[in-house]
Amino acid sequence: MKGRGLWEGLVGMNGLLHKFLGGLLLSMFCSALWATDCAPGDIFLTSQFEIDQFQANYGTCDQVVAGLDIQGADITNLTGLSSISGIAGDLFITETFGLTNLDGLSSLSAVGGHLGIFHDFALLNVDGLSSLAYVGGNFGIYANPELPHIDGLGSLTRVDGFMAITDLHSLTNIDGLGSLSRLGSHLVFNLNDKLTNLDSLSSLTAVGGSVIIKNSPQLVSVDGLGAVISVVFDLQIEGNTLLGDCAVLAALVDSVDDAAPGPGSGLVPDVGGRLLLGGNLAGCNSRGQILYGADYVEVQPVPVFAWWAGWLMVGLVLVLGLKSIRDRGACR
Repeated sequence: MKGRGLWEGLVGMNGLLHKFLGGLLLSMFCSALWATDCAPGDIFLTSQFEIDQFQANYGTCDQVVAGLDIQGADITNLTGLSSISGIAGDLFITETFGLTNLDGLSSLSAVGGHLGIFHDFALLNVDGLSSLAYVGGNFGIYANPELPHIDGLGSLTRVDGFMAITDLHSLTNIDGLGSLSRLGSHLVFNLNDKLTNLDSLSSLTAVGGSVIIKNSPQLVSVDGLGAVISVVFDLQIEGNTLLGDCAVLAALVDSVDDAAPGPGSGLVPDVGGRLLLGGNLAGCNSRGQILYGADYVEVQPVPVFAWWAGWLMVGLVLVLGLKSIRDRGACR
């Protein structure tokens, strides 16, 4: 009996221990769940101190449930944001003067809204976005004068809005966009003084808006657009003064509907809007040059009057004839 009582006592203690440990683990697990979301609402960080105090001010969290706006002249690093893996709203990193990298965002894999990186005057790389795979809105990188490359975007596969890389006067390549395969709206490259090619866009097959390649004086190749089979709106390639070979676009601007069905109809069924070509070297200034070579000369069609225009001319001749007869009669 004593042995049995001792055994039952041990079992009872063991059960209590299991319950205690289970409760502790459950409490820790629930605490982790409760700590997932950062404080509700948009978050504005305007100084290095606020970034350093992020976890203390907004809770031990990894998900921003709204937007995150980072803007401040004294911001030099984003280390305090290293736990963030997702942002449901917009992310803007703007108007910084000492921020050289985005390394504190290395855990970020998705932005549900827009992502804007602009007027960051000391920014040298975006390697801190190496885990970013998805942007649900527009993605714009512009007016960052020291940024030489965007290699850190190698994981980015999908942007549901537009992608705009503009006014980057030190940018020499876009190698970081090699995984981008889906673009919901416009693709824009404008005012990139040192950009020489678009080779890394070879995974991109369809553009849900316009393709706009403008004012890049060192651009010599658009071969990276060779896999694109449909453009929903305009195809605009203008003001690229060294660009003379656009033959890679022949399948896009020919009369064959490669997109099956394409976004448009008529002579260029794979382009839904206008062809805007000019200000480049010969070979990229007309549809004919793209299809048949730089020496192709556009033949201007002879204007054909509509039927109503013909009758209008006949009526005008009759009126002038009657007026002439009347004038001669008056002279008699």
